[in-house]
Amino acid sequence: MSEIRVGLVGYGTAGAFFHAPLIHAAPGLSLAAVVTRNPDRRAEVAAKYGATAVDDAEDLWGRCDLVVVDLPRHIDSGCAEALTRARTTLLLVPADVRGVLAAGQLLPVLRRHTQDIRAVLRGRSLAPDVAASCLGLPCAGHLPDQRGLTAALNRGDAPPLSPRSPLGAFCAGFLTTLRHEEAS
Repeated sequence: MSEIRVGLVGYGTAGAFFHAPLIHAAPGLSLAAVVTRNPDRRAEVAAKYGATAVDDAEDLWGRCDLVVVDLPRHIDSGCAEALTRARTTLLLVPADVRGVLAAGQLLPVLRRHTQDIRAVLRGRSLAPDVAASCLGLPCAGHLPDQRGLTAALNRGDAPPLSPRSPLGAFCAGFLTTLRHEEAS
């Protein structure tokens, strides 16, 4: 099975300390390109991951199989384009009342740009099926707290990721689901 080429829109704090290390560490994924115009970040992306830095989300199409967008509070044209082209959009939601309410406020904006939105619930305050039901979204999975994840990310390290870790198991299962859906 070939690696999935991943594009990342944005390389700020979340991109540099969470998304890029996670993508890099995940089996079956390869960080192919990152949208950033900052010269220092462009150099870091190339040196650390061997990824190509591009100026615009438009430059990802054709070179990536999967695009990860860390949504800002306001959807700009690059995010809108990525969402419009997305076959599936995962919305990471803290499984608590506050997280569900915040996700509920974002959903109308997301629905203007993308059709297949699935919730990935994180934490334990609300049952994942209850939280997803409150949002009116199918639940793509649940990410329980993972020991050592926050500490690794705060150090800038790749997250501990193995097929048995909660994050690794979710990634492997979700990618398998997408491949089966694509084959159908």
